[in-house]
Amino acid sequence: MADCSNKCRKAPIPEECIRYCLHNILAEATKEEKQLILGLSSTLTDSIYNAFNNKYEPIKNFEDLESSLGIIQSSELLEKFRSLNQYQLDYFNANKSARNDIINSIKRLGLDDNLNSEALY
Repeated sequence: MADCSNKCRKAPIPEECIRYCLHNILAEATKEEKQLILGLSSTLTDSIYNAFNNKYEPIKNFEDLESSLGIIQSSELLEKFRSLNQYQLDYFNANKSARNDIINSIKRLGLDDNLNSEALY
């Protein structure tokens, strides 16, 4: 899937690259980013965290994550990624310092008070 690496930067992500891009973004995203930027629920975010931190079954690709999450959560995740917009992708293409500044601004503005399944972007 090396041909998908450059296709994770522009919305919409081609269907054949969704799983590749999804895995790469989730592998580096913090819990806050998963909720505030991607709009994932806390339940799904916790499940993803647990999957990536299971030392007995490491997550190497989306198929591993899908196996860990199950059909319902995997479907929810795929639907979320199919609807990512360019602002969300631009966030993940920014350097870590810029990303931290955005998250800190969201917190300062109190926009993280009601974390739910809707992304801020």
